[in-house]
Amino acid sequence: MAERFEVHNFDVLLKGLEIKGHAYRYFFTPPQAGDEGFIREIAEVSGRSSFEVPLGGLHALEDFGAAIGATIRNTGRGKHLFRMSM
Repeated sequence: MAERFEVHNFDVLLKGLEIKGHAYRYFFTPPQAGDEGFIREIAEVSGRSSFEVPLGGLHALEDFGAAIGATIRNTGRGKHLFRMSM
C-alpha cells in the first residue's frame, strides 16, 4: 500500500499546484496482481506533459441530453464535460 501523501490547500490555491487523478475500471473492486503493469502504463502515459484529452464540448449540467447525444454521434471527437454552477 502506498504511503499517505498530504498537500496543504494553499499549495493548490496559491501556487497553482495541479492534482491529476487517474480513473480506470477499478471503481468498486481492487486491481488484481496481474493488472499492475497496465495501471503503471496508464499512469506513465497520462503523466506526460504532452498528454492531452481532446475536449469534445463543455455543457451546462441541465444540457446532459445534448452532451450524451453528441458523444454517441461523434465518438472520436473528445470528452464532453459538464460545467456546474454553485
